Amino acid sequence: MHILRSLVPGLYLVSSIIAVKIPLSTRDAAPNENIGEENSLPQLKPESGVASWESSLTPSQYDEAARQALAKRQETPAEVQRYAVVPRDGKDSSGTTQTEQLLQKLVGSENVNKAFVWKEAVQWWACNMTSEQVDEAGKYEGVRSIERIAKSAPMHSIPPHTARTAPILDKYPASKLKRDASLLSQNDAVAELIAVSQPSTIPDIKKLKHYVHDSDSGKNSFIYHIGAGVNYKKHANEFSNLVPDDQHLQISRIKDWGLPPWVDHSLDMHSTCTANKAVGTNYGASKHAKLVVVKMFLQESDEIIEALAEVAQDIRARPERRKKSVVTMSMGLTERNPFWGDKLSEVIRDLFKLDVPVIVPAGNEAGDPNRQHVDSYPALFSNFNFPLVVVGSADYDGSRSPFSQAGPHLTVHAVGNGVTCLPNDDSTPVSDRKGTSFAAPVVAAQAANLLSYDTVPFDTSDGDLVANLWSYLQSPASSWARVPGVSMIWNGVQENNNPAEAAPPPSPPPPPPPPVQQCNGVASKKYVTRDTVAKNVLEFCSMAIKQGGPDPNSGSIGREFNTDTVEQLTIYLDIPPGSPMPSEEDCKTHLLSLVDNCDGNDPQNPKNYKAGGSLTIGTNVYHITPIRAHKPMPEDVKVALTACQFLGIC
Repeated sequence: MHILRSLVPGLYLVSSIIAVKIPLSTRDAAPNENIGEENSLPQLKPESGVASWESSLTPSQYDEAARQALAKRQETPAEVQRYAVVPRDGKDSSGTTQTEQLLQKLVGSENVNKAFVWKEAVQWWACNMTSEQVDEAGKYEGVRSIERIAKSAPMHSIPPHTARTAPILDKYPASKLKRDASLLSQNDAVAELIAVSQPSTIPDIKKLKHYVHDSDSGKNSFIYHIGAGVNYKKHANEFSNLVPDDQHLQISRIKDWGLPPWVDHSLDMHSTCTANKAVGTNYGASKHAKLVVVKMFLQESDEIIEALAEVAQDIRARPERRKKSVVTMSMGLTERNPFWGDKLSEVIRDLFKLDVPVIVPAGNEAGDPNRQHVDSYPALFSNFNFPLVVVGSADYDGSRSPFSQAGPHLTVHAVGNGVTCLPNDDSTPVSDRKGTSFAAPVVAAQAANLLSYDTVPFDTSDGDLVANLWSYLQSPASSWARVPGVSMIWNGVQENNNPAEAAPPPSPPPPPPPPVQQCNGVASKKYVTRDTVAKNVLEFCSMAIKQGGPDPNSGSIGREFNTDTVEQLTIYLDIPPGSPMPSEEDCKTHLLSLVDNCDGNDPQNPKNYKAGGSLTIGTNVYHITPIRAHKPMPEDVKVALTACQFLGIC
């Protein structure tokens, strides 16, 4: 079985001939249906590139056409496998023509894909074949070998690993980074962008809210995005920087079926979302780089190589893009096969010779104790002699994401957990994407930004650009570690251009509760004269404040006054633990307020007797309590009261 991981945790594209199974951590894809036959696909047949397509099909119908092809391949008998038939001499036109005709006669023309031609030579024909047909085809004089695309075997063509040394990383100190453009700020940006412009002097990213970048970031640069298409017509505002429709690239199968690059047939919106992290107006790290869609179908090993070769061919045809282009593909092969390994490394080296860097994810299998380090291809190729940029995922705080694989093949990290992008068909962004798939295009975008500078901050001499970019991305000028050992991509923005947000002022303390007063009332027959209680209040407050706290074994300060007289009373101040002692003035003010706000202006109390009560201020409670009950009111008082009530003589 041939397994291609689109490097999102839980997402796999698995195929022999093809079976698609996608166990997702959040939801399962709907089962594939047997939609129709391959020959029922719309025959759009472009004359020259996608710009010449004329069809009334809607994007959803294009997507249905792709699913029909998937369904057709699922119906292929289990004994039929996909093989690459390699010619003996790919440059012998008559020999390859004869071999192709023999293959078509053997397995049927519908089971022989168009020959993959690279470097002016036929490299292989991808064919659906039984084991008997493989044996028969192997006897043809024009066939050198037959390689099963699904074959699992050790991959031998791994460039020798050379340890990275500190001097290479120190070539570009951060203090020497210069830029030729003014800076812009994308306010309230998503986390994965904020992290790119996080100054090393502000280690707490929560203090930042904006993505600060060069105003011309990515201008005149190109990002070749290899995947299943990008829904850029649906999201025209987000994907505002693209090459014309007829300059996007497709592998031969996509060209034959006439499937346009603006239809994304990947599952769980993977391809559109990864492109969105590179060049999206709101969610991408490069605001002006032009997107070039490189559309595949099932993304098997032969398709990956063909897609990379298409990019190399396009760069040769457009030499003005040399040294201005990067390639990003968010996928990796878990199987090892010497034939495919040789071809994969060869086509990537071809891009390196054209001064085109390639950026790939590190992988998401670190949850397996036996797979902590990078173990997929082409990421395993990366080392000093093969400067493939391999990107790991970090969380918002700069720590390595739990799923992200590490090890000596890793180049740098970017935020890849909880990223935001636009889905395939909906216009509402989602913020739950995670995987090294989403970190890689952020680094690709920053590489495109660097290549767009008027003065690129590293040597871009012919044949040296890719290696120097690889070293630069690991230097203090282009990355720094928020957490030890997890170096994250950085665009060089300093604190003076991206200051920390001012901390909000502390919230004012809650207002104290309003005072609560309760009066005993003279009807209780326990009262004293106003002058007496006022004098006692002054004595109490002076004594209480000098004491400085509650009485022993008590939560209060209390005193008795005028003992054994008719005006005997007690004054208390309750002070719960932790409550402040009032000042002497506050003590007097609150107790006299209790005295004067009770029993006053009462016609039945013309002599202004005071019966006391309680007053709560915050957590403290003041008490005035007369002790002795009085005899009935004297007659002269009653007469005065009657005269006041009925005659108005008060």
